[in-house]
Amino acid sequence: MTQNSMVKVRPVILKAHGNEVAFAPGYSESARNRFIKLREQVDRAPFDTDAEFELAIEDKLRVDALNDFYANRVTDPFRAKAG
Repeated sequence: MTQNSMVKVRPVILKAHGNEVAFAPGYSESARNRFIKLREQVDRAPFDTDAEFELAIEDKLRVDALNDFYANRVTDPFRAKAG
């Protein structure tokens, strides 16, 4: 008897002030929390240039991690055969 199992890894989706934000699966939880806190800080004080700059850096890192995740993703899902 052969049994196939497929493992799917998907991006993590979090909500920040009603907007959905995607993070790569390997993106650390502390970095996700830092991004969400910066996003909330920028929404509260839109003229805080330091927070805007830090948010831009965090957003760039987040997008780069997502691009790497999709670029390195294997087109065929992992299949483990038991039996």
